[in-house]
Amino acid sequence: MPEDDLGSRLTGVADLGERAAQRPPAGVRRRRGRRRVAWITATALAVVLAIGLAGLAVRDRVGLDQVADNPSAGSIPLPLASDLGPIVGIQFLDAISGWALTAGRLVWTDSGGTSWRTITPTGADGLDLLTAFFLDPRAGWVVAADLPRDGRPTELTAFRTLDGGTTWQRSTMGSVSVQQSEDGTGPMNLSFVDGRHGWLRVTSRLPGQRAEEETGTLLRTSDGGRTWERLPDAPTPGGIRFVTRQRGWQTWIDALWETRDGGRSWVAVPSLAAAPGQGGRLEFAGLPTIFTNGAGFVPVLRYRRDPELVLEAGFAETRDGGTTWSAPRLAPGGSRNLPTMAVAGSGTLLVLSGDQRTLASSDDHGRTWTTRRSGLAGRGFTATYGMTFPNATSGWLLSAFLDGCGPGCDSKGAVLSTRSAGRSWAVIFPD
Repeated sequence: MPEDDLGSRLTGVADLGERAAQRPPAGVRRRRGRRRVAWITATALAVVLAIGLAGLAVRDRVGLDQVADNPSAGSIPLPLASDLGPIVGIQFLDAISGWALTAGRLVWTDSGGTSWRTITPTGADGLDLLTAFFLDPRAGWVVAADLPRDGRPTELTAFRTLDGGTTWQRSTMGSVSVQQSEDGTGPMNLSFVDGRHGWLRVTSRLPGQRAEEETGTLLRTSDGGRTWERLPDAPTPGGIRFVTRQRGWQTWIDALWETRDGGRSWVAVPSLAAAPGQGGRLEFAGLPTIFTNGAGFVPVLRYRRDPELVLEAGFAETRDGGTTWSAPRLAPGGSRNLPTMAVAGSGTLLVLSGDQRTLASSDDHGRTWTTRRSGLAGRGFTATYGMTFPNATSGWLLSAFLDGCGPGCDSKGAVLSTRSAGRSWAVIFPD
């Protein structure tokens, strides 16, 4: 599929960060989840990590009409992945089409979540469904495995479809150590730039290793998923996003890494600098969104004490395809809980506050912000794992909430939808 054609068909954008949600109660921590949080808690990070600051010039403004036109593969929305609860991940390609994945079931909607149909790969019975990715409503991939519970390497299986999940082809990917703990499996993600070229990143940790010893196992296909080759390990276990067959990014806490040879080698991009008088410590909070004309954004967190630890969210901007980044422009407000960020297909920047009470948006690259109530306060959603907005008004949120809160407290997942720019949200999965 030609890149230009693909770009014109897919305008949704999502930033995928491996999110550190608010710490759940002990009853939830003891329960094996389907996914595991790969980040250290924000408070611990504030004590033990530091970012070196380097000055970068603020780039000139790029018109939103340019940003919205012909997005590149870097703006294809990556799946949003959860850590606790039965929903493994979701991906919406536009205002109506997308999928939701549980450990044993893949479902698809063409109605924005009003109705769903099952498209689970034939032959996946008995396997754990670990991650998925769709380029468009027809071409998609699913990774599955029969996970051992002792941390031993396991054989990964790839399923691919070219007809929207009506039929699937199966292939082996090789044996990989998948990080596991009492909280479940480590995060992994797929990134495809066309119908033939894709990558799988797996968080790997052997029994006895510490969290800081986790590695990013990297696999690549150049024939649509029929065969996979093992690449040298990525520099960190963080998420990946490719925009061409050769160029991609990886983020991990205080580092942004770039590859220009398809993932065989990586170079660290200079650390971000705060704006004059901004202060605090900056961290990357997700992967870059890059458009065809070279404009793009990357979500950033600022940690400061005032007098307690406060987290503020914003976006750094690029105009040269990610070679250099401006000082981040921050959304108003801040809290002790992690916010959730997204870049819409229209170029709108969005920040859901850490307490989920407000949603801030900017249509001028973060220079000015409009803040509105989200309608989520008091509804019991204890963690949010990501948002995706194909345009400024329609979006989806992957969240979790606690059922009960006694000794048997259980974490459940939910996919929420908005058609009012985040003023109100409705649960659309599970229905």
